[in-house]
Amino acid sequence: MRHTPLDPIAQFHLGNSAFVHSVQANAIPARSVGTLVNYLYEMTRVAQYQKPIRHDP
Repeated sequence: MRHTPLDPIAQFHLGNSAFVHSVQANAIPARSVGTLVNYLYEMTRVAQYQKPIRHDP
């Protein structure tokens, strides 16, 4: 069973501690396609997912 989203944008946000806050189907009415997903970050969790920045001398 796959536990990661197929969409790279969702992988980024969910992999960085975000939660799916809301989903709007047909978010682009002129095209009758598209889904808009709003992600919510809990700032107390963000720090534990940050990668250290490498500083070269």
